[in-house]
This record gives sequence, structure tokens and C-alpha cells, in this order.
Amino acid sequence: MSKLVITPNTTTDTIKNWFSDKFPLLKIEFYATEHQMGEGSSNSSIVTENTSIADIGYKNNGNDKEVEIIIFEDYSTNLVEHIFKSRLNLNIQIFRFTNNHWIQTTSTDNWTIKEQMERAQFHENERRA
Repeated sequence: MSKLVITPNTTTDTIKNWFSDKFPLLKIEFYATEHQMGEGSSNSSIVTENTSIADIGYKNNGNDKEVEIIIFEDYSTNLVEHIFKSRLNLNIQIFRFTNNHWIQTTSTDNWTIKEQMERAQFHENERRA
């Protein structure tokens, strides 16, 4: 389980670093527009600069200024993306490091975070062998 408290001033890099620290060989990217389930996100809408999430659409659905995000390894990729969208109004895409490249997990969105990490580790071990 990994937990992060998010405020409107939290930056995209803070969230990215937290996610990658907790789930090695995976990363998230932020997008200005939403992608459909099973589809990839367009590179043209990627948020490239480190910015506060308030500047890219953050909306807290409650009255609290802080939102606690908890991610378990057995959450599916699409559930994690849904949590960011429904709780924070943020568009994210999860990527997996495979064969020396970052790939969007669109065709494996039903896999758990643990399965994504295991697949990435498998490819990393093969590459090093």
C-alpha cells in the first residue's frame, strides 16, 4: 500500500516521483485531456512542465483542501487512473518500462499494478541476461 496526501499546491513531479518510488519500472504522466478506456493518450496533450495540479484541472470533490490517495498493488491500472480522475479531476496514464522503452499500458489496463511491475521486471531481467 502506498499513500500520498495531495493538495492543490502539490506538483506533478511530486506525484510522479512518489509513484515511481513506490512502483519501480512504472511511471505516470499527466495529460490536459482525458483518454478513453483502452485507448492511449496523445503526446500532444502531455503536461511536460512541473506544475501545481491546481493549474491542470485539480478539483477536490469535497470541502477538504487535502485528499489522501491510497494505491494497493492489487489495484488494476485502470482503477488507479480512475481514482486520479474521479477524486482529483486529473488525467493520467500509467507507463511500464519494457525493452528499454516506456510504453502506455493501454492493452493491459486490466492488469494489477503488481502484474505490471512483474512484467517490467521480467523484461528487465531478460535485457540484462
